[in-house]
Amino acid sequence: METELFPQFDSVKNCQPYCNVFFDLVDSALLKKQLGAMEGVSVALRHNELCARVVQKYGGQVVKHIGDAIYAVFPNPLPGALAALEVKHMIHKQKLSYRTKIGICFGLVIPVWTPAADYLGASVDLAARLCGYAGPSQIVLDEATFSILKPLFKSFDNIIYQFLGLRELKGFSTMALYELSLSALGFADELPSESPQKSPSPSLPSISPIALSPLVKTYLEPMQSSDELFERFLRRIALKSEEVEKNYATLQNVSNALQDTYDFPFKRVTFSGSFARGTMIRPQKAIDILLFIPGEEPKVPPVTDLLLKVQNALAETGFKELQMHRLYLSIGAEEEYRIHPVLISTVDDRDSYYVPIGPDMWVPRDPTAPDKWMEGALQRNGSSFLALIRLLKSWQRTNCRILHAPHLEMLTDLLLRKVQLEPTPEGVYTWFRYVHQIFSQHKKPFIPDPGDPVSYLDGYLWTNPTSFNQFGRLLTSSLQTATEAVTLAQQSQPFQAKAKWRALLGTSFGN
Repeated sequence: METELFPQFDSVKNCQPYCNVFFDLVDSALLKKQLGAMEGVSVALRHNELCARVVQKYGGQVVKHIGDAIYAVFPNPLPGALAALEVKHMIHKQKLSYRTKIGICFGLVIPVWTPAADYLGASVDLAARLCGYAGPSQIVLDEATFSILKPLFKSFDNIIYQFLGLRELKGFSTMALYELSLSALGFADELPSESPQKSPSPSLPSISPIALSPLVKTYLEPMQSSDELFERFLRRIALKSEEVEKNYATLQNVSNALQDTYDFPFKRVTFSGSFARGTMIRPQKAIDILLFIPGEEPKVPPVTDLLLKVQNALAETGFKELQMHRLYLSIGAEEEYRIHPVLISTVDDRDSYYVPIGPDMWVPRDPTAPDKWMEGALQRNGSSFLALIRLLKSWQRTNCRILHAPHLEMLTDLLLRKVQLEPTPEGVYTWFRYVHQIFSQHKKPFIPDPGDPVSYLDGYLWTNPTSFNQFGRLLTSSLQTATEAVTLAQQSQPFQAKAKWRALLGTSFGN
C-alpha cells in the first residue's frame, strides 16, 4: 500500500489549505462606456486598491490582479469572509460609484511560481465560478466553506446569511450556495436572473430536482391535455421553477436559523398545504411550513412562547416582515409563508402529532396526512390527476372560494374511482355533473378526514346551512356554464365556448 500511495502523494505534497476570494468590479465594461475609458480604468483601480487594503488588513495576500478583479488568499475562511463583508460595507457607507461581487471557497491549492507566486486547484476555480455567479453587492460561498464559518458567526452580532439554493456551476456538480451580508445592509436586492455559470439548457431548473419531494417535483414537469387551449392554460397556471426554488431556499433558511438557536430544540421543517401536495397554481398563495417540535405532557409550551422564539431566531438571521398571529407566524408583508408549530410526542418509537387550536390548547392531529394521502392518489390516478386538480383549483379561486382545497382534491379522487376524468373540457364538465349528483344524493358528510379519523373533511359545509346552500348554488351555476361551453364547442363556436371557460376558470384562460 505504501509503495502505491507515496509516489502519488509526493506529487501533491506541496498542497496548502487557503481560503480563495475573488473580488470583481460589477459592470466594468459599462462603466468604461459611460464614463470614458480613462475614468473607467480609474474606477477599476480604485476598486482594486480598496479590496487590496482590506485584504491586507485581515492578513490576506493579493495573489494577482485580473483585469477589473483581484484574487486573494487567506490562511482560513474567517478573515476572508470578514474582508469580503468589510469591502461591501465600505462601498455602501462611502457611497462609492461602483459595486463589487465576491466569491469565496476554502480548500487545498498548489503553489506555483510564474515567476510570482500563484495558486492552482479546484478551490481556486470554484471561487472564481462563485464570483461569476454572484450578483451586484453579493457575497457567495459554497456549502463546505459555509459549514466551517457558521459556528464562528455566533461571535458576531451583525453577520447574516441565507441559503440561495442548489446550483449547477460550469465544471462542477450541483451544489448548495450561501450568501453572506451584514444586518445593516441586508442581502443583495435580487438573485442574478441570468448567469453564464448556470446550466445552458433553459428547460432545466436551476434547483436540483433530487432535493424536492415527488409531489413538488411535479411543478417542474409539464402537465398535458389533449385539448390545446387547456394544455396552454395548464402551462400558464403552473408554478415557475424560480418560484419553487425560492420556496425551497426559504425552507432551508428557516431550518438554518432555528439550528442556531441553542435553547429551541426542533426536529425538522417541511412544506405542507397545497404546495406540498403539488396542487398550488399561479398566482402563488401563502406557502405553509410545518415546524416539528418535541413535546411531552405536561410540559407543553404555550403557542405564543414558541412562535416568539421562532420570530426572534428568524429576525436575528436577516428575515424581515415577520408577524405573529394567533396560531402561526407569517413571513412577508402579504404572508408569503406561514409557519405552523406541530408537537411530536414519541412513545415506543411511535410519533404522535399535536396541532394548536388555541393559545394553550393542543389537539391530536396529523398535519402531514393530506400530503401522504396525495402521494397515494397520484400513484392511483397518474399525472393527469394533478392536471385536472389544477384546472379545478382555477375554478375554485374564480367562482367557489368557499370550497376547501383538500376537500376538492379528495372529492376528485373519489370520482375517479367511479368514472374516468381527463384534464379536458369534457373531463371538467363531467366533474361538475357528477359532483352535482353526489351532493344532491347525500344528506350528511361522507369524506373522512385523513388527519383526524373521527371527523369528516367536508363537515364544514354540512354543519353550516348558509355555506352549504351557497355551495349548491355555485355548483349548479358552474355546471350550467360548463354544459354551455361543451355544447358551443360541439356546435363549432370556439370563441363563444372559450368565453364560457374563461368565466369558469378565470380571465387568463385562452390568453
